[in-house]
Amino acid sequence: MSRAMQVPFHFRPKGIPLKKQWLSNRLMAGGVRFVKIVTLLCLAGYGAPLGAAESPTDARISEGFVALKRGFSASAYEMFLQAANDNHPQAQYLVGRMLEGGEGVPRKMLEAVAWYRKAAEHGIAEAKARLGFLYWSGQGVPEDHKEAFKWFLDAAEKGDQPLAQTYLCTILDQGAKTIPADRQQALGWCRRAAENGEPAAQAMMGFRYAEGDGVDKDLETAHFWFTMAASGGNHRAQDALRQLEPSMTQEQIARARKRTGTELPKPPPDPLGVRGKK
Repeated sequence: MSRAMQVPFHFRPKGIPLKKQWLSNRLMAGGVRFVKIVTLLCLAGYGAPLGAAESPTDARISEGFVALKRGFSASAYEMFLQAANDNHPQAQYLVGRMLEGGEGVPRKMLEAVAWYRKAAEHGIAEAKARLGFLYWSGQGVPEDHKEAFKWFLDAAEKGDQPLAQTYLCTILDQGAKTIPADRQQALGWCRRAAENGEPAAQAMMGFRYAEGDGVDKDLETAHFWFTMAASGGNHRAQDALRQLEPSMTQEQIARARKRTGTELPKPPPDPLGVRGKK
């Protein structure tokens, strides 16, 4: 458990520690030494029943989904690879994911990066976000925070990708060696990611409102964001709720809980596979 969750709100260090290990641990959370690609495909909308109206390339992806569901990841990889070689952007991203995680094929980071680039060139936001993470952590490519920031920004702006928006929030909150801090921009990205359903960003918004950090202090709004984050599997938010509620009246808690069911939809699919719940 981080120090932030062991102390009262007003002693909590601002922001989230911007360390390579934190970003890596964030990615690997929830059993993601490699996210099960079956779940990823379900969330991405693949796996349509065979025989449905689809192109031969789409049919190969559907067959790959069936193979994965049956546990034949090597066969699935070959089907995705065929589709990727036919210039199918989502298949290119999926091949990159399988190569990165070593599912159905030996782990090959350089090849994963190459496929991510192809998918990113076709506008796949998740591929851009993956490239951002790999450049940030120096996996498969030389560590380059400026290049990582560029990919996160592209994914966040053009693809409205919530995890990339969360990374931008984290980076800009404290800055890095080559990236100056900008807490106002950080707040904007954090809010956007939270509104897009990213639990980590929702938890960060909760801390901001609990402390009055860049916003007016508002315990009801803090409770709202912590509840949204907790429902998405964020354990820090679950702990924060337990710390926050004793300082609120029952009326405040009731109003906050009423907001939770009406203001935001459930968290969106997590094609990067980094949330513990997904």
